[in-house]
Amino acid sequence: MATGIETKIIKWPQPTLDEATHTYTLGRRVIPGFSQIAKAMGLINFDGVPKDKLINKMHIGSAVHLATEFLDKGILVSDSVNPSVLPYLEAYKQFKHDYGYEPKLIESPMMNKDYDYACKVDRVGMGGGGLTLVEIKTSPIKPWHIVQVIAQRLCLRPTVRMIILELKKDGTYTSRFVESVNRIGSKVYPLNRLNNGWLNAANTYHFGKEIS
Repeated sequence: MATGIETKIIKWPQPTLDEATHTYTLGRRVIPGFSQIAKAMGLINFDGVPKDKLINKMHIGSAVHLATEFLDKGILVSDSVNPSVLPYLEAYKQFKHDYGYEPKLIESPMMNKDYDYACKVDRVGMGGGGLTLVEIKTSPIKPWHIVQVIAQRLCLRPTVRMIILELKKDGTYTSRFVESVNRIGSKVYPLNRLNNGWLNAANTYHFGKEIS
């Protein structure tokens, strides 16, 4: 049961996540995840990326997420960290130091009951100017990453600041606040448009399932 600051953050009952199958359930009901909906609606597309490169990036991302999770939970054994992961871990430590970031929720499954989807929130904590949601990445920031953190924010009770944190293999990081207007490359993405676009995508996904 959520206590303390968690009760101020979590809006709906938390689903259970089967990490092996990446399946969210609440009781016996399966809830579609962000990635499932985003891929079905064409928001995420890895076409053109060699399979071996994609698998390698997934392995690195998973290892970095696990190392940072253990760090924040105070159970990390430094000697157990693969040398290839260490630069990313150091980048995360530097981010926490620079922002005074203190995670309160760590790798937490969440759901939005109104739009019937689930996601895993990497971090919610204090720092960066207030209560801040952080999405950890080990690859360059892409437009759909903004949609991802918006979907996560809509699973939480308060209005929180949003950061996409890119950890790099050279031990540095790039942090990007999701603002009212977001520019990536030559494109501009107003927050309201992205917010409405995601909710429309979730609705369309469910509508398609209902009538098929």
